[in-house]
Amino acid sequence: MQTKSEGLAMLGASKRLTALRWGDLVSATLPVNDSQPSPFADTCSQPLVHMKAQLSLLENPGDVRIKKIVVDGRVTNVNAPTGDPLDKLYERVSHNAILNSSGRADEVRCYPGTRKDVIQKIENWKNQKDYTSRMMWLSGPAGAGKTAIVQTVAEGWKERRIPVANFFFFRADGTRNTAKPIIATLLYQLFDHLPALKESAANLLSGKPLMCKESLKDQFVHFIYTPIHTLTQPLSSDLQIPIVLLVDGLDECSSDGEGTQERLLHALHDLVAPEDSPFMVLVASRREHNLIMAFNKLPRDVTSIYLDDGYRSVEDIRRFVEAKFNEIKGTHHLAHNLRADWPLDSDIDNITTKSSGQFIYAATVMRFLEQSSESPHSTLKIIQGIQPAENYSPFSQLDAMYSYIFSQGKNPVAIRNIFAMHLTAGTIHQYFSKDFFEKLLATKYDFAAAESILSPLSSIVRLERGKFTKLVFYHASLGEFLLDESRSGTHFLNMHKAYVKLIVDLVESGEAYVLSRIYSFIKKSGFPTEASDWCTAKGYRTLPECYDYVARVNADTVNEIYERYANSDISQYKKLLRRWVFLMAFFELPLSPHGLINRHYILYKLLIKLEVLVYA
Repeated sequence: MQTKSEGLAMLGASKRLTALRWGDLVSATLPVNDSQPSPFADTCSQPLVHMKAQLSLLENPGDVRIKKIVVDGRVTNVNAPTGDPLDKLYERVSHNAILNSSGRADEVRCYPGTRKDVIQKIENWKNQKDYTSRMMWLSGPAGAGKTAIVQTVAEGWKERRIPVANFFFFRADGTRNTAKPIIATLLYQLFDHLPALKESAANLLSGKPLMCKESLKDQFVHFIYTPIHTLTQPLSSDLQIPIVLLVDGLDECSSDGEGTQERLLHALHDLVAPEDSPFMVLVASRREHNLIMAFNKLPRDVTSIYLDDGYRSVEDIRRFVEAKFNEIKGTHHLAHNLRADWPLDSDIDNITTKSSGQFIYAATVMRFLEQSSESPHSTLKIIQGIQPAENYSPFSQLDAMYSYIFSQGKNPVAIRNIFAMHLTAGTIHQYFSKDFFEKLLATKYDFAAAESILSPLSSIVRLERGKFTKLVFYHASLGEFLLDESRSGTHFLNMHKAYVKLIVDLVESGEAYVLSRIYSFIKKSGFPTEASDWCTAKGYRTLPECYDYVARVNADTVNEIYERYANSDISQYKKLLRRWVFLMAFFELPLSPHGLINRHYILYKLLIKLEVLVYA
């Protein structure tokens, strides 16, 4: 067995070995047990090579690292730390999250001449003299153009050499849908503005190699705030203005589990909280309920911009659509086939209107027009639904966004019910009072419950309580998505089934007011009284929203009552069935038994006779 003193004597055999790191020294002098390999060593059989001979090959005794020691024929490989400590940091950088990265599939920017008001407000915030509000929240509905605005602002500041670092979250990219790489990615960009920061990070990692795995708050403090605060206080000649951190798509930071978005927001806020902070932070996101609450909890003032119609978005969208049509007429390879008056003003109006003030619809359809190999005239017909699409959809990007948002709902049945009420009331609102939707909603949910159910969908709809309760769609195209099964898939809203359930809810609630409105509408519109005639009537094609002619005049409605209660509450089943027959007779609508299933036909027939006697 070799002793520690013998090992040291062997190391002293070479005059060229003048310096040893403590880790190398420990590895070199550990006792070696022939029958039990060292747990710190990677061993294998090798020919005996004298250590003195190996050491004599060293040319630079000032920086010695012993990587192999041979003792009694056994080779010990010493895994001493090597390389730049910043390598650990660089490994965590998400290149796709950086401005103008080649790996960003979502790279967008504002079309020239648009969004001037919003961009100017951001510039004013950055240029403030007293720095009373060092954090800004740019929010808005899904597809409002938040990322394009942040990208445009970031590019402008970069050209003007304003110190800025950015991180663009993106749910579909696994390298940037998590908060784990944000510190390294921001630092990587800040090294260009403050080269001394690189040495600080290297020293930190040398002393604390696991710092990259600490909490977000600790990483922000040790990697970014403390060293930059030291380097810039007082502000040096190299940095006379604050460093701006841009974080886009915070709502898309979703792979780390619940609470990560809030923790990241608080860590960013801690950067700007001190009075002498060298930072400003701009966060862009959808106005999700958890982020609204998180921002409300921040103790320091936050400047907020919400992208609504107040920022002339409709005018900007129309300007964008017109410009894109002109580009297509000048560059598309089949543009020579277009008529001089293409597109019509009504085509531009249609796209602008369906955008509902949100850029994503206009951007999606204009990109589809640009990139299609078919004639722009034919492609526009596909977009308008005049001509069917074969194996592709012009709305794929839009549909993916809608599908994801709907998947976040916790109560899909209730969501479908509320949307069915909205679409029903919205289509025939001119025949009823303005509180029609409110009446429908009240049959199942109070306002607070409905608002809670729709909360996960707050980036595309809002429940508004004013003089009358109403559901507001941020995107006019949302209704088209829900009613087209090929687009919405599992989120498809089958209105016939929805009407059946809605009618049963009305019967159950005894809301005669709403039912009377429906039946009054049927009579005033001259709808046929026989279900067989109704199926071919012109009214059926133009106003199917009239509860699918009261759920096909009997069968489906009665079946729904049966499915709900016959096996669980027979008394309630009989009560509702009797109420239904009473209402049908009262409003002089046909009581045809066609299509009723045998198990309740006898009871139904008995009730008909009963009501006939009553009203004879």
